[in-house]
Amino acid sequence: MVGEAQPRVFVFLQHGLSIPSWRRSKDDAQLNSPTPYGYGAAGAVVDLTWSEDADEGRVSRFVRLGSRRVLGFDFVHAWRNRRGLSRAEVVWTHTERESLAALMLLRLLRNRSTRVIAQTVWLWDNWQTIRGFRRRLYLSLLRDAAVEVTLSTLNRDAARAARGTDEVLCLPFGAAVNESTLERALRTVAPGAGGGVLAMGRDRHRDWSTLHAAARLLPDIDFWVATVDAAYPTHDAPPNVRIEPIGSLDEVYRAYAEAAVVVIPLVPNLHASGCTVALETQHVGSSLVTTDVGGLGLYLVGSRVAQYETGNAAALADAILAEYDRAADGPDPDGLKQIRAQGLTSDDYVARYVILTRALLAGAPLPYEVEATVSVRDILTP
Repeated sequence: MVGEAQPRVFVFLQHGLSIPSWRRSKDDAQLNSPTPYGYGAAGAVVDLTWSEDADEGRVSRFVRLGSRRVLGFDFVHAWRNRRGLSRAEVVWTHTERESLAALMLLRLLRNRSTRVIAQTVWLWDNWQTIRGFRRRLYLSLLRDAAVEVTLSTLNRDAARAARGTDEVLCLPFGAAVNESTLERALRTVAPGAGGGVLAMGRDRHRDWSTLHAAARLLPDIDFWVATVDAAYPTHDAPPNVRIEPIGSLDEVYRAYAEAAVVVIPLVPNLHASGCTVALETQHVGSSLVTTDVGGLGLYLVGSRVAQYETGNAAALADAILAEYDRAADGPDPDGLKQIRAQGLTSDDYVARYVILTRALLAGAPLPYEVEATVSVRDILTP
């Protein structure tokens, strides 16, 4: 491909995730990747440009958020990025909030040449509550997408059923990890030294009530819930549950390593809730206890993963105890190996976008092979 022009790709992310905003938020050691979600890894094989955040005053912010509430997606943010969206050959998105906004903008501009890879995350979980104008609008806009992608097979199947098309793909995700920061963090801790149970996340599909019930069955074990979830049921927490967020990336990595067990308690969902924490835990090598709902099983590849029956506190407590006893064996050497072998790194995730981009621009059939859990990250090297 020497001498060929690289595909022009516009990475359209939510307001607040422009490259300047991303880099201004923290120093490099506290960023899990130099670019949001690791999309910058494709920079050697595609011509990347990024969405920008407009400076907002009180009125302009009110207008943007107000329109987002009405439409369910951030059209004002898309309008502000109309030049980048309309000049791109392919647009990459990360959630339906950006996908639908980009599709609506391009329709209004009568742009039929720019292809949108429209990722959806929460749309199909919420589908039964979406009615009337919004439902008709969303289905209409998604018909303009070159392809819809999800991170879960359940989301994919729900999208195919609702839209009446097979042109929806499950793109296995990969969590970005700052290897330098992780290495430094691991040098300062002894694996499992904290001796407790760690639970992280703020997704609305976290099952905190079952976690609390399991903690009551294990009064001699300390639980740390690291969350900024404003709806967390603190009133229901037993005495051995501490609720305290984690401030920095190195603290996150140390918490993973020091925990005897990491728990992801979940209620049924469609979007693989917890996949980032699951991948990060296995990357570090800590024991993981969770439940296979939402298509999360796609991301459970290490040998130190135990599953419990959703909503069953006794089963969760038993799984925690079993993995607790294994913490003395040290980190799981198989977790990171399997993540790399099965193509669940952030580079593999981004490489799948590149494969889709090339197929769309070549007019080729959709490459359904991107759904396979195999390593594809080598294509990011020219």
